Amino acid sequence: MARPSLKFKILNWLDVRGGVGVFYTDFDDKVDVLEVRPWEGFAVEWPTIIGLKFTHQVRFEQRIIYNTADWAKINVYQYRYQLSTKIKLSKTKKYKVFFIPLEVEFFFNADNEQNKFLQEQGRYTIGLGYVFNKEITVDGKFFIQRSKSEEFNLGISDYVFRFRLSYNLFSPEKDKTSN
Repeated sequence: MARPSLKFKILNWLDVRGGVGVFYTDFDDKVDVLEVRPWEGFAVEWPTIIGLKFTHQVRFEQRIIYNTADWAKINVYQYRYQLSTKIKLSKTKKYKVFFIPLEVEFFFNADNEQNKFLQEQGRYTIGLGYVFNKEITVDGKFFIQRSKSEEFNLGISDYVFRFRLSYNLFSPEKDKTSN
């Protein structure tokens, strides 16, 4: 799996996002699948309640799913909504501080008839992260994701640990904490 992405802050409470995901699934006794997912979306930060800032993210994905046996493909559109927050473990420090990310996400397919291979339904996430400075943040997240496959007649629950390194390429001013 690879999933590079970018986001641009438009207003203090609004940003636009985009990227592409590439996923290769190796099925032991079935044909392998390569999936390419270009996506675009936006996020709104609102409200802030007792120091918790809530983010509503909406994503539109174009899922291009290839059967690696004959490279036949199907195109499916998926919409995603995620509600998230971060619990900061320091009331005063902005950097060199731990946080707990919490997220819940729901998936909606535009055409359930066409996509019988894999339909993601929901994801629930908790984790632990650390903000080094304005440029560098790391986090580890554990999530449970529920999916179904009509093609293989099964329900799937994935239990995943994801490690992420975030680097802010475009800081408007130099940050003293990055020394």
